[in-house]
Amino acid sequence: MSGSEPSLSTSDAYTEIGANYRYFLGWMHKAFAGYVAILAGLSIAFWEIRDDHALCCAIAFTAILLTGVFYAFQYRNRFMLSQFPALEPPGPEHVPFQY
Repeated sequence: MSGSEPSLSTSDAYTEIGANYRYFLGWMHKAFAGYVAILAGLSIAFWEIRDDHALCCAIAFTAILLTGVFYAFQYRNRFMLSQFPALEPPGPEHVPFQY
């Protein structure tokens, strides 16, 4: 290696950034759907065993812990998405559809 930056055309960079953006956006949607599903299950469990104080506290703590993990995933994904430089589309051939 000569120590110089590898050359990447604007078109290739735009394509790669688009693929990475879609990947992380898909990950964010899947994480949110899983979070809502697990939180719904914990809510139902909390309602069913509301007479047992110890289990209710354990379920509430689990929900708080789950929220922290979800926030960490979202923080990581937002950080990754913010690292992609803003590029203008190189031309009309890269526009997926037109209105």
